[in-house]
Parts: sequence; structure tokens; C-alpha cells
Amino acid sequence: MTSALADELTRSFSFWQTSLLVYFSSKRGPTEAKANMSSQESEQVLSLLKELSVMKELDTEYENGFKTEAEREAYRLRQQRHQEITIEIKALAVQKRNGAADGDLYGQN
Repeated sequence: MTSALADELTRSFSFWQTSLLVYFSSKRGPTEAKANMSSQESEQVLSLLKELSVMKELDTEYENGFKTEAEREAYRLRQQRHQEITIEIKALAVQKRNGAADGDLYGQN
């Protein structure tokens, strides 16, 4: 992992962690919100952010290079996955806000 990628991961994680804490604290006090973020959820968010960071690096390489049909398709798939990750992170936040069961992304048991 390059130093730039590690720096980007750190910045992204800090941003999302702060954003999620603010989001969760809209219903509770900031201390409760922080305590309610389980390590499993934190790991899920961190994993998704790492994936976004890797995709961003690949997108930068794509933007600066020659584009074959396969590279265009890979770029399109990365964009699609980016949207899926955004939905997953939002679903985790909604799950916490609504008090859904742990590990149940969409609030269904």
C-alpha cells in the first residue's frame, strides 16, 4: 500500500467516522452515539471505505491512461460498486438510528 493511499484511507475513515457519529447523535447524545457503534459496524464501514479508496486509485489510473473496452467496462463496474457501497453505508446508519438487530443490514430478522 502506498503512503498516499494510506493517507487517503485515514482521511476517508476519519471523515466517515465523524459523519456517522454526527448522524447517530441526532437522536442521542454524542457519547451514546459513539458507544452504540459496535466494532463489527466499525469494521464494516472501514472495509467499505478501504474498498472505495482502492477504487479511487484505480479510477485515477484509468483517467490518466489509454482506455481499452475492458478498462471502460471495469470503470463502469467500479462506479456501480461505488453506488452500492454508498447505499450499504447509509443502510448501516439507518440500522443504528432505528435500532435494528446487529448484523441485520436492512432491519429484517
